[in-house]
Amino acid sequence: MKPASLLLLLIFAYVSILVRGNEPPQNPYSSQYGIDNVLMNYVAYCDAEQIIDWSCYRCQNFPHATNAKVIQNNETSTRGIITTYNNTVYVAFRGSVSTTDWIENFEFFHVDYPNVTDAKVHYGFYHSWLSVSEEIYAGIVDSLKQCPDCNKITVLGHSYGAAVSTFCTVSVVNWFPNINVYSMTIGSPRVGNDVFAQYYNSIHRNNWRIVNQQDPVPHLPPEYTIYEYHHVPNEVWYPNNVTTYRICNDSGEDKSCSDSVDPLKYNTSDHLDYLGQRCCC
Repeated sequence: MKPASLLLLLIFAYVSILVRGNEPPQNPYSSQYGIDNVLMNYVAYCDAEQIIDWSCYRCQNFPHATNAKVIQNNETSTRGIITTYNNTVYVAFRGSVSTTDWIENFEFFHVDYPNVTDAKVHYGFYHSWLSVSEEIYAGIVDSLKQCPDCNKITVLGHSYGAAVSTFCTVSVVNWFPNINVYSMTIGSPRVGNDVFAQYYNSIHRNNWRIVNQQDPVPHLPPEYTIYEYHHVPNEVWYPNNVTTYRICNDSGEDKSCSDSVDPLKYNTSDHLDYLGQRCCC
């Protein structure tokens, strides 16, 4: 190949990477999209038996959902649900409901993330995901068999469950490369370093990370520590109310969005009231 042709090829490849890095999610965000996913996510907090027979309070918002499953690891207090609705397989993780969860949450130290050089992730969140990952995989496979018309998988999580769902999303993208995967997290903490965030963004663009006003949880673990935690994109910040939102840049740490909140103004009640929907079941 001639040097000039090689140079043009390299330039084209570089530009392609830049364009890829700035691609918006394929699923446009709207408040109604956010509310629907918040309500589905809250189902994961309900009584297990009522989830399975789809009689829970939050289940009423999705009357035609089918094939509901509850996957739970009592040791890590991790719970996910799987159900199908409108040709979509939903996987949703609840947040913290016990002291054990918060102990896991505050183990801020990193472990290596497999097969991604220099990627580091939060030990507790990742350990919690691994504790249910095999059952989640089996549950999704079963749901796809039961719903041959299902052409999407949507992964959801609130709080601690949002962190778990982030790792779930990576796995789902790799498990099911021929299915469209979407995700939304609600009040998610940071789960890994910048290398992990870049890897996440390189394989999965269809994520919305919702932050409500002065919710303190998205600011944990702190960004500026020896562990160098960094959020995955794409943040949607509701700065003042449940109707006005801002779609932030794709850095994961847009200083004009929730990163701009004064720590003295953090409000824990904002963590339990997303898009006008009070947590939980």
